[in-house]
Amino acid sequence: MEAERRSSERWRTHQVRITPDPIVRLGISRREVLDHRLMHLEAHGRTPRVCLYSLKSLRERQASTFTTSRYYASGEGWRVSAEHCIEDRLQKTDPMHRPGWRWVLHLVHAGHIDGVVVAAHTDISPHLDEYELQLDLMAHYGGFVALVTPESAGAKRRVTQPADTPEPTYGVTASEVRSARLNDAARHNHSHRALPGGA
Repeated sequence: MEAERRSSERWRTHQVRITPDPIVRLGISRREVLDHRLMHLEAHGRTPRVCLYSLKSLRERQASTFTTSRYYASGEGWRVSAEHCIEDRLQKTDPMHRPGWRWVLHLVHAGHIDGVVVAAHTDISPHLDEYELQLDLMAHYGGFVALVTPESAGAKRRVTQPADTPEPTYGVTASEVRSARLNDAARHNHSHRALPGGA
């Protein structure tokens, strides 16, 4: 049923479709889990215990790596129980092959911490499928992921317009638009011509 609906939508070129950005979708899902976990902890009168996690550049000092994450966690009133910093050379590996990330998941699963704070989603994985898997695992273990820089920062909705959609002209005729484009192109080419005398 879903496949038929997607197939029929694909061939309807007269409709404007908005394709949601996957990073925004993941951000909404992550924030829902975060809000739910925080409400649960608050209802039980518990202060959230978090681990700070980061992938750091080889040039960064470990103390400066967690500055923003620690500031964020303290601003939320959370207790920092652990810190794990992984060297930059391991960034390309799957998060599950990083000892520090596996340890964070273990701490959540064992009930020693309630969540993890990272500076950006790329600290977990720059690949969205891996990032989504880790969000699912964290939620399955009863934990949350808090980001200092939300996923949607800088993300925009992708708008797919039908091929036959006319360009909006706001009361200007199509011939006037073409004329304005040609005049603009002529002006642009004229302004880049070499001046007499080689100046």
